[in-house]
Amino acid sequence: MATGSSVATTATPGSDARTASEPALVARFGATERALHWVHAAAFFGMLATGLVLYLPSLSSLASRPTAKAVHLAIAVAWLTTLVAIPVLGNRRQLRRTRMEIERFVDDDLRWLMGKRTPQGRFNAGQKVHTILQAAIAGLFTVSGTLLWLGERNTTFRLSGSIALHDLTMYVAVALVVGHLFLALVWPTTRPALRGIVRGAVRKDWATVHHAAWAPGLAPSVALSARREMLGLAVGVIGIAGGWWVVHGVLDSAAVKASAPVAKAPVVPARVSALQLAGQAQALDQAGQLPQALALYQQAVAALPKRADLRAALGFAQARAGDPPLALRTLSAAVKLDPGYPDAHLYLGAVLLHVDGAAGHVGAADKVRGRRELRRFLVLAPDSPNAPSARQLLHGR
Repeated sequence: MATGSSVATTATPGSDARTASEPALVARFGATERALHWVHAAAFFGMLATGLVLYLPSLSSLASRPTAKAVHLAIAVAWLTTLVAIPVLGNRRQLRRTRMEIERFVDDDLRWLMGKRTPQGRFNAGQKVHTILQAAIAGLFTVSGTLLWLGERNTTFRLSGSIALHDLTMYVAVALVVGHLFLALVWPTTRPALRGIVRGAVRKDWATVHHAAWAPGLAPSVALSARREMLGLAVGVIGIAGGWWVVHGVLDSAAVKASAPVAKAPVVPARVSALQLAGQAQALDQAGQLPQALALYQQAVAALPKRADLRAALGFAQARAGDPPLALRTLSAAVKLDPGYPDAHLYLGAVLLHVDGAAGHVGAADKVRGRRELRRFLVLAPDSPNAPSARQLLHGR
């Protein structure tokens, strides 16, 4: 019975009465699902903003690096904690149902991915793929970020490729989020879906057109014949790739540690002697006796060829001695030996910004590479005593 209000009348059971101004709605997402989505989204943008401050020295004026780093880590911890707490405290049955829907790819989903118009369930095939990729990205962010954090405290965890993996994951995540935002905010046919993740319900007429296989009020995928469990395959591939990467990094770290001095005979004397040579070379270098220092650096590197720190010190000395081409080769080798050793990137970046190989002047390609090496140094060692000098080089060139 109408009351004079402009809102819809109350429908009796079984009726579908609505006013013209209020189309029929159907519930699509529950509170637990929406909470997970928005926690994940807020954390992503928070970590992206603070990560860019750490990654791009030009943004350091927005916040100090220690502050940005502390906020970045705090958001990461809060994100992981909340992602665990919401399923524990929320509607686990609802999340289990959602997971089952996303895991199942039916023939219509595969045809949809090939560009054919086929009936879709509560999640279309593109949304399923996007969700699986986001889950994989979250795992890669967590693993690589944890290794970077541990690597600052213990070189055992400084695995080659951790930074590259973290950076590459960021680029892929940004690309996915940009596409997601375009479909949610701009593209006319998909924009009505935004209401579902904000308020829980979507227009029934829109759902009928775009999710025709969805039976609102029922477990959506029950009536469909699932033939391909794509999620298991995706997780398996990611697990194999991630496992190979971790094992490869551990083996690399073991090889580096094997070349380090250990307190066991009979190899101790030669290695200790090489490190003593390096110490003497450093003392001569600081005293301004560069030719004598160079000779000792070379002997130390010859004795311990897998030590990136010794090779980096030699390369920087070669540059100051007036042999930039040789210095660039030596420093590039040091970076290749241990991409996680900060000073190798610092020295290589400084040399590249000051000299162009044998030509004796700075070239455009050298500038680009030099800036990249300095940025890598700042990512690896943002609190190093040499960090201010690296930032001056970046801003001054």
